[in-house]
Amino acid sequence: MTGPAAAPEMPVQPQPEPIQQAAHVPQQPLPQTGAPPMAEQTGIWITCKKQFGQFLIRKPPTIILNDTQAMELVWKQACFVPISPGVPTMITVQFHYMGKARGAASTTVQVSPGQVAMFSYKTPIIMYSAGKLVYLG
Repeated sequence: MTGPAAAPEMPVQPQPEPIQQAAHVPQQPLPQTGAPPMAEQTGIWITCKKQFGQFLIRKPPTIILNDTQAMELVWKQACFVPISPGVPTMITVQFHYMGKARGAASTTVQVSPGQVAMFSYKTPIIMYSAGKLVYLG
């Protein structure tokens, strides 16, 4: 009689190296998110929402102040964007879809020192249309 049969040796597969995510370095500081604080600040709070079923929109919305300064916002969260008091500021909110800016909506706002304006942005149903930017107070 012979001893127990030896199990065939399986070749050892080299383990793939873990994928490292690229560090995200924003060009501008990100605006604050969450509920409006009680402390006095001057600027706008804006909440951006997508239409139902627009799951292909992956990039965050962008706010552009006076056609020069751009900041990323966050979907479905109130974001605070500081602006200079007493100066009319043109704000444009848009998102990127298929490599192009889509759904742009603009308005001009002027706030007093310590005043905060609230806005809501909603994407258009058709990607090539303008979004909806509403002043809430």
